[in-house]
Amino acid sequence: SPSPHPMPGPPRAVLQRPENRRCADCGAQDPRWASVNLGIFICEICSGIHRNIGTHISQVRSVTLDDWKPEWVATVHQVGNARARAFYGYHVPTDDRYTGQVELSGGDTIDSAQSKLLERWIRAKYEELRYAPKDKQPPCQEVALRSSMLQAEQKPWPSRGPAAPWP
Repeated sequence: SPSPHPMPGPPRAVLQRPENRRCADCGAQDPRWASVNLGIFICEICSGIHRNIGTHISQVRSVTLDDWKPEWVATVHQVGNARARAFYGYHVPTDDRYTGQVELSGGDTIDSAQSKLLERWIRAKYEELRYAPKDKQPPCQEVALRSSMLQAEQKPWPSRGPAAPWP
């Protein structure tokens, strides 16, 4: 169901946090996209890869062009790139970490070799959870669980109608 009161992107204060000023995946400066369900900020190039891995894993929105649901704002506010990096990159072997340079090579494409490396890195982190701790939930799931528990606390218990009389 649609959420009430969509907002014009995330609050500026969340975007301005030092950890959110670089892409969560490649380190590019001033990301203008977000995976709203994962709670991370990503660059334009990485946003394309996130879109390709599917909305069941990553839901991409622009930080400037799209209206945001309140729960998306809450997720990026509570997760952010630092907390996500600590979880999804909990134990990354040095050789696995993406260290390439992402630059557009004409139009909106990047070098195909870099693109393959970057896609492998992103899929390993979010689709396979290859580097995440095995005994913990992703931070975005903790946020969703906490949010649903708060909503449940605010709702009255459903009425079951009049109590049946004792025989």
